[in-house]
Amino acid sequence: MKFKLLILFALLLFTVPQNCQAQGIANAQLEDISVIVIVTDGVGYSYFEIKELMESWGCNVTTAGLEMEVTACPNRDPIPVSADILVENMSREMISEYDCVIIPSGGNWPILSTHPHVNELVSTAYEEGLVVGSLCIGLVPLARMDNLLNGTKVVSFVMSNSYVRNAGGIPVSGVRVISDKRVVSGGAGGGLQGGGYTAAPIREFCTTIVKEVLEYSHLAEITVEQLADQSGEYSIRVGTADFIEMCPGVNCSDVSEVTAFVHQRGNATNNQTVELFDEFGNGTYTGTFTQEGLGTFDVDVEIEDEDRILEVIRNATSLNIEMPPGDYTFYLVIGGIGLAALVVVFLARRR
Repeated sequence: MKFKLLILFALLLFTVPQNCQAQGIANAQLEDISVIVIVTDGVGYSYFEIKELMESWGCNVTTAGLEMEVTACPNRDPIPVSADILVENMSREMISEYDCVIIPSGGNWPILSTHPHVNELVSTAYEEGLVVGSLCIGLVPLARMDNLLNGTKVVSFVMSNSYVRNAGGIPVSGVRVISDKRVVSGGAGGGLQGGGYTAAPIREFCTTIVKEVLEYSHLAEITVEQLADQSGEYSIRVGTADFIEMCPGVNCSDVSEVTAFVHQRGNATNNQTVELFDEFGNGTYTGTFTQEGLGTFDVDVEIEDEDRILEVIRNATSLNIEMPPGDYTFYLVIGGIGLAALVVVFLARRR
């Protein structure tokens, strides 16, 4: 820049609840979690795994079917599934009493993708603040919901990626589960030869559902500060919380990677990726970036744990970079000279 600007920046702090860091999630909290699982003919075996695991933790699982009796995916011996309620009978008031809605993987995806009652239930759930989750090929029905995945990161799965991209979603490889904007996604199903429910990250998926419902995060705090006066360099400091033995059977892994994304509001081209490092092994990750532009900048944070569960925290903090009063002097002088010149010209023409 021709004239160096002094950048003013106020220290910003973002803190999230850390109840579970020391004491874990109480069983009573798990018993308060109510989940809807949507099924129809061809539902995958992940349905049984999800239901069994979450009920073993004390969660309440309601099976909502397009019919009251459906049959599981034919890649193994068909098992009849009895629904607790018909999808079409679930009103907005009923849906709002739940915390999460899940679409399991399996051969039921073509029906669930196009059925109006399913679309209405999932869309209503998201509008009411529920967590929405699916895995494997079950991501296709989520992609067909109105604007649900737009701008949301989801786990990459070869059979669902094209649908996700068409919906404005962002497939991400190298991770097993992602939570982003109240959407929990998992990948790695087995396909028509069977084994999908064993290959899928059932425990990691259910653990992330619980964390998302209870609004627990690996992000404990975030600060951004200017490194030196008259400098466009900044440091980012992220404090993390590890959840070990959240409660019996619900295990979380240590944090392994932390990344920050700095992007300017209203300017899609001005964004930076900042890798953060735990230099002292104390769970505090730091990094630096340079920004000489002016405006408002939002900072997103992504935290991956050793189970390859990726937590996306949107707008973890923000900062305003402005021109301070002292730097206006030059422009005021130039403006004054220009104004004086206009006055002289005006007076000369009146003579």
